Amino acid sequence: METGRLLRSVVVGIILVSVLAVPAVEADWPTYRYDGARSGVSPEQLKTPLHLQWVYVPNHGPQPAWPEPGRELHRIAFDYAYQVAIANGSVYFGSSADHKVYALDLSTGEERWQFFTNAPVRFAPVAEMHLFASRR
Repeated sequence: METGRLLRSVVVGIILVSVLAVPAVEADWPTYRYDGARSGVSPEQLKTPLHLQWVYVPNHGPQPAWPEPGRELHRIAFDYAYQVAIANGSVYFGSSADHKVYALDLSTGEERWQFFTNAPVRFAPVAEMHLFASRR
């Protein structure tokens, strides 16, 4: 499998895993892996059975900052898939390929907005919950 196709598969897989469970819970995941400690643990319980809600396929897969292992010392393996945050009914992720931050509707997967950053986005956005609390 070519590298681009593999990366796209990883991207879609990460987003699907994140989105698959989220509509079944009430709490937001305001940063990658739920909290500042990146624990990946929430007090919420998943309601089963889980089922696919929607699929988002980006135009471009992530662009790693450094060459593959074996070609150069593999420094950090954080940008092989998009890392998502979820808050206020939206899924947020940044793109290292097209230099944008995206917000997708959590229920439908439709794009709400995008913001061009003028540089690769290599880490997940963080949703400041106090900003959203005033809008609810």
